[in-house]
Amino acid sequence: MKQFNSYIKDIPGRLSDELREINKLLDSQPVDLLESKFLEIHELHEQLPNRKKEDFSKVMNELSEKMESQIIAEKKLHQLMHEAKEGTVKQRKKAYDSLHLSYQQLPTKVQRYYYPQIVHLRQKLEGRR
Repeated sequence: MKQFNSYIKDIPGRLSDELREINKLLDSQPVDLLESKFLEIHELHEQLPNRKKEDFSKVMNELSEKMESQIIAEKKLHQLMHEAKEGTVKQRKKAYDSLHLSYQQLPTKVQRYYYPQIVHLRQKLEGRR
């Protein structure tokens, strides 16, 4: 029983550590790589007693909003990547231009994950490959 009580008491500390870590990673990793960490954090939050949950509610909501925003941005990027591969040259160039704008809105460190694919698409559009 003593181990269980110390486990419960340590949850807020572990949750704080995990929240700090994921907030750092959110600006440097694609969201799909952070999904499992987010689920772990959510589970830790659910294990908290109700009075402690309130202490973390604002931070959890902010994290959820950041994750959702980045998920939407990355989904849009994937959609535009697909569109830039199909259709007429004019349609593909239009999709590429939109893609490039969406790409620029991602955090700089996240952009590096998509850079090779974007360069490849640009080269195809320019007829280099």
